[in-house]
Amino acid sequence: MNIENTAVTAIPDFNAALGEFVAATQEKINAEYARIYQHVQPPKLVAERGVKNVKIVSAESNSRSVFCFVRIADGAILKAASWKAPAKHSRGSIYVNRGQEAVSIYGANYIR
Repeated sequence: MNIENTAVTAIPDFNAALGEFVAATQEKINAEYARIYQHVQPPKLVAERGVKNVKIVSAESNSRSVFCFVRIADGAILKAASWKAPAKHSRGSIYVNRGQEAVSIYGANYIR
C-alpha cells in the first residue's frame, strides 16, 4: 500500500474547500452590509496563494487589508498578525462548516 496515496485521499480537496470558504464569507459580508450599511459597497475578498499560507485580502475602493490567512497544510484559519504573517493559533478550519464560526465580517475571530 502506498502511504502517499492514502494521505492525499484522506485530506479533502483544499482548493474546493477554500473556494467554498471564500464564497460563504463573501455572502456573509454582503448580507451584513445590505442590512446595516445600505449605501456602502461591501469589500471583495481575494485569495493570494503563498508558500505555506493563502492570504485572504479584503479589497475596497482604494485600500486593501488582510482579512485572514488559511494554512495550506491543514486548512486552519489564522488571524493576521501583519500584512505578511499570520498569528500563531488557529481560529477554526475551512473543512468544518465552511469555516464560518471562525470569521466575522471584519476578519478572523479572536481566541476566546
